Amino acid sequence: MTINKYEQEYLDGLGTWHESTHLTREQLLEKYRDFEEGKDLAYISARNKLIPEAEYHANKTEGVKRGPKQTSEEFAERWSRCFRQKMNILWASR
Repeated sequence: MTINKYEQEYLDGLGTWHESTHLTREQLLEKYRDFEEGKDLAYISARNKLIPEAEYHANKTEGVKRGPKQTSEEFAERWSRCFRQKMNILWASR
């Protein structure tokens, strides 16, 4: 099975939406490909509904602008991590 760069990043941990379902690597890759092709519309719709709350949480926790002692990359990394963690929590609790 040939895996492109983005699929590998997903499998390496960026795609944590399905972490609680204990899917195999092949099943995760199949879900990722379905998602990328727009086949899993129910999942996409459900996930998109969580974005505003996760974005609000990340903005409240990390701010909307970087601090004076932070680089842009540091700020983006912290904000993104906070956002992804909240998305995972919201997804798991739905």
